[in-house]
Amino acid sequence: MTFYYIILSVAGLFSLLEIKKLKRKDSFVLYAVLCFYLYVLSFIRWETGTDWNAYYTYFTNSAILRSNSDFEPLFAFINIFANNVFGEYTFCLFILSSILFYFQTRGIYKMSIFPLTSLFMLVGIQFANVNYVRQWVAVMILFYSVYYIQQKKFFPYLACVLVAFLIHRSSLIFLFAWWIYRLRLSKKTMILIMIISVAFSSAVSILFNSIGGLFGEVVQYKLSVYMDDFDQTEGTGFSSFVTILKGVLNKCLIFFVIIFFMDKIVEKYPYVRGYFNLYWFGVVLYFLLVGVNLVFVRFSYAFDFMLVVLFPYLFSIIQKSSNKTFLWGFLSIYLMMRMYVYLNSYIDLFVPFKT
Repeated sequence: MTFYYIILSVAGLFSLLEIKKLKRKDSFVLYAVLCFYLYVLSFIRWETGTDWNAYYTYFTNSAILRSNSDFEPLFAFINIFANNVFGEYTFCLFILSSILFYFQTRGIYKMSIFPLTSLFMLVGIQFANVNYVRQWVAVMILFYSVYYIQQKKFFPYLACVLVAFLIHRSSLIFLFAWWIYRLRLSKKTMILIMIISVAFSSAVSILFNSIGGLFGEVVQYKLSVYMDDFDQTEGTGFSSFVTILKGVLNKCLIFFVIIFFMDKIVEKYPYVRGYFNLYWFGVVLYFLLVGVNLVFVRFSYAFDFMLVVLFPYLFSIIQKSSNKTFLWGFLSIYLMMRMYVYLNSYIDLFVPFKT
């Protein structure tokens, strides 16, 4: 576990230097070095990460393309290609990691005012996706598509969503992002919709039961399994109630901290309103789906991820150096707690980090 906290500490130190007026070109060097190190870790790992056994078993049995594959076509093709050409799972991880870190690294650098601080957050929240599963490859493609939304380039954005969909089916929900980004809702309206989303959670449960068949037998089967097992917590060491409580408290804390300062941020950086809209929609999705089953909160991941580029803008509206340091300290404590929860949720799968 010490290994994880050392990397978090290094990322935190880089973040502190950045918010203390480190020049952008200098921060780029530190950012590039740390991202490259994390990228290498992501494909040299072995027997580390959630669903390792399932993915490794699928890879070893994917010598030929199968029409009845349990996985999406692009993910299946990458496994088949790596198996037939290289015959080693590390090469499959190398391809997937290259896709993930390309979009993640470029996306953060293009959209975050403080890339090192965004990376610091990402390390603390989920170890910068080093121990990723296939959905996070898709999520990073969707995350990068936000840059195209910001630039009003619809077709590149749409292409990103479709490619992500070929890796993970949940990506299709990001088709709404183009319009959500441009919403102009008041704070009161946003909060009201969040409250309403909690009330409608039970209705969504009925909806999921009825539409599963529209997306094929595999999706229908998975939905039925998830719906029949509400206590499932994705392998974590926490009960459903504790997991939901932690999630709700976390969402509320961060959301209300950001919304309190949002007017000042948008006044200085108008495009950040779009980032906040996407993050807000992720919170709404979370409240809608968490009462159905914890597994379904995965639909909110691509929207939730906007937090890592959104939160650092808080530092840009703070003038006094001491106040910036205080906020950084608050963020550091929060991230240490998040990393502790992250590691202990899957302690046997993450610790020790094996290569």
